[in-house]
Order: sequence, then C-alpha cells, then structure tokens
Amino acid sequence: MRNFSQIWRRISDPSPASDSQTKAPNGVDLRSSRLVIRLWREHVLKYWPALTFPLILMSLEGAALGAFAWMVRPLFDELFAAQSLDGLWKVVTVIGFLFLFRAVAGFVQRVKTARPFANDCALR
Repeated sequence: MRNFSQIWRRISDPSPASDSQTKAPNGVDLRSSRLVIRLWREHVLKYWPALTFPLILMSLEGAALGAFAWMVRPLFDELFAAQSLDGLWKVVTVIGFLFLFRAVAGFVQRVKTARPFANDCALR
C-alpha cells in the first residue's frame, strides 16, 4: 500500500503517460485542478452575488437542525425522565417552529439558487 505522500503527490500533480490524456480534442486542458479553476472562474464567480443569500439560508437551515437536536435533550431529560408533562407544549411548540423555519429556509434557498441559473440557461 502506498503511503499518504505518494497518493497526494499523484493527486496534486498527475503525470499521465501521454499528452493525449491531458488534452481534449479541442485543445482544452483536462487536468482536474485547471478544470476546477476554469469552472469556478467561468460559472461560479459571476453568480457569487446571487449565491450569497442562499448560502446564508443554508447556514441557518443547518443551525436549525442543530437547535432541533439541542431541544430534544430537554424533552428526554426533563420531561420523560421525570415522568412529567408540564413543559411538553413548550418543547413541542419550539420544535414545530424549528421544522417550519427549516422548511421555509430550505424552500427559499432552493428557489433563490435555481433562479439565476435557470434564467441564464434560458438565454443561451
């Protein structure tokens, strides 16, 4: 088995057997690092203003998932372990609002992400 440095060297600087493996028929360089840089520059960079708000929404959606996990703990520790239903409505209400928030944030994020790309594809 190869060690990590040999694998990393092969991934970061591939040296193919022939030049035909690195060039497409139209002359475009096919090495992965150059391909990723070209895709980033030509396709992602021009959309960064449109992608900022969906990125914030994705972060909020992930935070809501963490808050859901954080809210389940009091449900088991304080309510079920104590065999009490005193604070059940509070925990259920917060969890319900978290699910609603996640659904709205996820929907808006998907719509905001798809719209600039759909408009651009329609123009081509």
